[in-house]
Amino acid sequence: MQSLVKSGAVCFNETEVFIAFLAFMRILILLFLALTIAFLSPLKAHEDNKVRFRELREGAAERLQSQREEFEERVREKADEFRERIETRVKTLRGEVRQRFEERRQGAEAELKRRKEEFGVRIKEKRAEAEARIAERRAELQARLEEIRNEQKKRIAERIYERLNELNEKLTDHFMSVLDKIALILDNVRSRTDKAEAHGLDVSAVRQTTTDAEDVIASARTAVEEQAGKVYSFNITTEENLRLDVGAARQNLHSDLVAVREKVRAAHEAVRKAAVTLAQIPRVDELEVATEENSATTTATSTEE
Repeated sequence: MQSLVKSGAVCFNETEVFIAFLAFMRILILLFLALTIAFLSPLKAHEDNKVRFRELREGAAERLQSQREEFEERVREKADEFRERIETRVKTLRGEVRQRFEERRQGAEAELKRRKEEFGVRIKEKRAEAEARIAERRAELQARLEEIRNEQKKRIAERIYERLNELNEKLTDHFMSVLDKIALILDNVRSRTDKAEAHGLDVSAVRQTTTDAEDVIASARTAVEEQAGKVYSFNITTEENLRLDVGAARQNLHSDLVAVREKVRAAHEAVRKAAVTLAQIPRVDELEVATEENSATTTATSTEE
């Protein structure tokens, strides 16, 4: 009986141990599952975060690309608009510059023509007055030559009288022509100065030398005008002093012509100085201003091509 009790107790103990072992294993399994879940959850969350971050990054990149394209498009539109405004303004300014240049050029040409014509008119008036005085002095000379008995001396004296006044007329015509050419050169300098000024270059020094040259030319023209109105004759004292009297008239003419020639040379030097001052502007000979005539010529050429 006691052995049975002992056997039952042993069996009971083994059962309890087994049950306890099963419970312990269940706990271990549950603990393992819990640990597994706890370990795998962050990994899964990390993967989910990576996916979301990748999606966010790709979305941000797409939005950034879209915004950049929109910004570039707006910049291009603004640039095109700004360029169009600049081109329009440049065309307007070029038109204004061209108009001012043409007005100034036409005004200069008209002024040059006016001065030339007025100078010519004054010279003709002086010549007409001189011719009247020449005829009057010729008659007086012939009357005085009646006192000279030597016929050859009479003819020489009359011929010298005519030649003196003819030489004065010839040289004053020459000086007029030279001054016209000098004025034309100065007008060319002025035109090139206008081109330089239209390109924004400093032409103040050239303007000053041009103004100075105009004054010197005006002074030379006045001298030529006065010279054209002079009449050269000689007072006959005696037959013996005839050579001296004629020589004095020749010397007077020579001195007067030399003085006028110096005036003309001064005008030439003044214009040369203006041209040299203009040439000191860098690349001034390459500057051009499109005029209506040039534009029309260019358009016609392009059409023909």
